[in-house]
Amino acid sequence: MLKMRERGIVIPKGRLFDRYHPANVGVLSLRETTSSQLHRMSRTAEFKLGESSSYLLDAQILWIEGGRFVLTGFEQVKTHEGVAEYAQSWLIITHGAPTGQEGR
Repeated sequence: MLKMRERGIVIPKGRLFDRYHPANVGVLSLRETTSSQLHRMSRTAEFKLGESSSYLLDAQILWIEGGRFVLTGFEQVKTHEGVAEYAQSWLIITHGAPTGQEGR
């Protein structure tokens, strides 16, 4: 999984896959659940990397092609002022799909 935004701001394509924005290998799940944060139903994507998890709320699939797809939604980030919500997109690369820039 590769996050395509940083605090809601799109990361330029030339910076994706660089040493500051590496792709992570983990387990992805997508389910419709009642969100305690939103107090309503939400399609939630969870990406597990070891003991840590990232969540994407109101997740939607933007496109699928050749073993790659993009999920979009928003993430919640705890700050010293409270919880901030940011737009976020994840590029998901399945086993056997091209990695890095050759798949663009």
